[in-house]
Amino acid sequence: MDVSPYKEAIEKVLHLVEKLKKEGIGLSHIDIGGGLGIRYKPEDNPPKPKQLSDLIVPLIKNTGLKLILEPGRSLIGEAGALVSKVLFTKNKKEKHFIIVDTGMNDLMRPSIYNAYHHILAIKPKDKKVVADIVGPICETGDFLALDREIDDLKRGDLLAIMSAGAYGASMSSNYNVRPRACEVLVDGDTFKVIREREDYHYLIKPEEKALEGEV
Repeated sequence: MDVSPYKEAIEKVLHLVEKLKKEGIGLSHIDIGGGLGIRYKPEDNPPKPKQLSDLIVPLIKNTGLKLILEPGRSLIGEAGALVSKVLFTKNKKEKHFIIVDTGMNDLMRPSIYNAYHHILAIKPKDKKVVADIVGPICETGDFLALDREIDDLKRGDLLAIMSAGAYGASMSSNYNVRPRACEVLVDGDTFKVIREREDYHYLIKPEEKALEGEV
């Protein structure tokens, strides 16, 4: 969320580049990586790409080095949302659970990084609750949010897990024998399925071939 560390890092690396040049080792590229933040929470205010370019171009333009960047998440992170349906809700003493059809296999980041993804009801409700939003997989790590204030969703309601465009589909798996979700590209008021939803036949097809002696 702050571009200033790039300046400090680049200055240190350029100092190393000069030392190597004096030793007869000439470099042609400098890779400053990725890491530019995105909006995970509504109040987040990530820097614009121009803020980064205004900072780094003056540092590098006279070095003769080719600049490499890896800005993937900042380009597509906020472009994707994961839509899920509420299967049922459960109250256990002081704890409220919203169980959805999206599992940790669809979006791993909350489970393995404790990462925050903002979650919105597709059709907002007047009443709010504090709940754990969890998946259908029998794992303690199968959650999308813990103790999150959210609309009082009921069975059949839809919700959207935001900022899922990076590390969502790319980290998804068939864990727990779960077919992966379809991917839909939305452009204004039009949409197109760009990756078909998997089914169980897709999952068992390799086993079928093995039984037939094809593998």
